[in-house]
Amino acid sequence: MTDRAIGSVRTRLGERSIHRLVLTLGVLVLLLPGVACDPRVEDAPEADPSPADGSAQLGDVLRIGQDTKVGGWVVLPEWFGVWVAGGGTLFEIDQETGEVRQTGRGTWDYDYVQLARYGEGTIFLASGRKLWQVDARSGRIHQRLDLGHLGYVDAVLYTRSGTWVTASTAHGGVLAKIDLDTGEALDRIEIGQGVHQLVKSAGYLFVGSRDPERPSVLRVDPRTGATTPMPTGQGSIAGVGSRLWVASNGRVDCVDAIDLTSCGGIRIPRAASLASDRARLWVLSFTGSTSSSLYEPDPDQPATVTLLDGVSGEIVGGPLALPSYTPATISAFHGHAWIGFHDEGRVVRIDCDSGRCYSLAFVGLTITPNPSAG
Repeated sequence: MTDRAIGSVRTRLGERSIHRLVLTLGVLVLLLPGVACDPRVEDAPEADPSPADGSAQLGDVLRIGQDTKVGGWVVLPEWFGVWVAGGGTLFEIDQETGEVRQTGRGTWDYDYVQLARYGEGTIFLASGRKLWQVDARSGRIHQRLDLGHLGYVDAVLYTRSGTWVTASTAHGGVLAKIDLDTGEALDRIEIGQGVHQLVKSAGYLFVGSRDPERPSVLRVDPRTGATTPMPTGQGSIAGVGSRLWVASNGRVDCVDAIDLTSCGGIRIPRAASLASDRARLWVLSFTGSTSSSLYEPDPDQPATVTLLDGVSGEIVGGPLALPSYTPATISAFHGHAWIGFHDEGRVVRIDCDSGRCYSLAFVGLTITPNPSAG
């Protein structure tokens, strides 16, 4: 076993020890008399995380842990490393040292590419009409699937019910469950047109579409194919337990994924993108386009990141001002947020110095699953 592998194992063992300690303390707190825990967000009050409302001290909870020049901006953190795609190249960042390793170049698009977790040491890379399976240890390509029969692939999600992709054509969008050996569509559901986002919550799939003629967010039952319009506006989506969070029009709103009722919301100025990690909900805020030719930076409105409790909707940390005005992507894993900047080929890791950040790994994720999902 290499020194790096040994170090990785030691690090994970240490993290697991910390998690066991936090979990034990959490159980003791729940057993104390007079303490109640309601897992629903009932009419969460609006809040503006700005210095004017007295929450400036929360900005000290978050900090920039790593700032790495990579050459890419689409980020996927997972156990084997932090993968970054962009410019037709795939990179890996060492989570401890920040060292960058180029793992190779592919035939994927220079600008538009998506990364997704699969498991068992494999990640997905989607671009154009192709889907690649990539070894998460070495970056080597395992398999390439041609999904041209579906259209241009723009989102990938692995679930217990199978691997799902969304794709667009000139005639509309499609959500499909695919056979990873052949690329064949095992199930196919028509959805809205445009760039899509795909997340899971409470045994359902949720598809966000940029299509003004159809509902912007659909709930899909993966067993029956039944679709239900969501009572929410168009925007970035993320799932936390049985909650679906939607960032739209300067707000981050919560909808119960099972009964589709509102479970509160909070005002976050310029909220644009969301990422979730257990009960942590990260909110990326910025103004304008991610293209430097269209975006004029405003020093009074820098790009920021804010951390919410994805169960209660409370602000845990932030807003933290970011070192660049053109964020392109945000992802979250194991207590950190990772933000990629398109114009600079730069990746920033956001750390949280509050003990509450660790407790969010264990609290409030008991859900009532979709009965038909099994």
